[in-house]
Amino acid sequence: VLYTRTPALLSTLLASGIPTILELHQLPRRGKSAFVRQCNQAAIVACLTSAMKTILQEWGVREDRLIVEGDGVDLRRFTPLPSRESARATLGITTSRPVVGYVGRLKTLGLEKGVGILIKALSSADMMGLIVGGPENDRKEYEALAKNVGLTSEDIHFTGALDSKDVPMALAACDILTMPFPDFPHYRFHMSPLKMFEYMAAERPIITTDLPTIRDVLNETSAYFCKPGDSIDLARVLQEALAHPEEAEKRAAAA
Repeated sequence: VLYTRTPALLSTLLASGIPTILELHQLPRRGKSAFVRQCNQAAIVACLTSAMKTILQEWGVREDRLIVEGDGVDLRRFTPLPSRESARATLGITTSRPVVGYVGRLKTLGLEKGVGILIKALSSADMMGLIVGGPENDRKEYEALAKNVGLTSEDIHFTGALDSKDVPMALAACDILTMPFPDFPHYRFHMSPLKMFEYMAAERPIITTDLPTIRDVLNETSAYFCKPGDSIDLARVLQEALAHPEEAEKRAAAA
């Protein structure tokens, strides 16, 4: 079996006569008819999301060629997790307030991932923010935004990028984890965010914007949902989760 994540290789691999699997992360913008023809010759086209599968079926790809397989994580990385106290000590966080986290790259493909919305939500809530991720120029941009909305180093902590082995520790330092994705086509149709599965493995309550790609995995029994691009609604849902800790823990355990 040949397995590729590169659609440009499909014609060459299919010509070999060996069964070929394509793992598809985004849809092509041109050459649609040739791409559909090649997909129908493949053994399997593995879509990251059900929205992507639906679009391919509308284009003419045979349903018996399509499966949906999202992202994932190795659970051994999260066993055992450090305690909140030790994780916060490692990161230099000293606060008695709830810690609300965002862990992951701050932008993708040049697109905002909602970190600015989270910062604005924190400016109206009695919580501390933990923002983990890079690159450095994006971190500086969001640090400036935090300062502009009145947040100090006592209100929000930026670590910059961390090694992947330190991600479980950063997640363990938080009381709530957020995925404030905007409603952009990439996030609505194509993404299967690694951070979602890391958040789930960390067993912390998750607050996410309501998008079809997230609904592939999470629902109201395993997460809290807010409106994309709405810092006021995000702040409201943060308060709701903190006000009902037993329900929040129940959803975290379900995730």
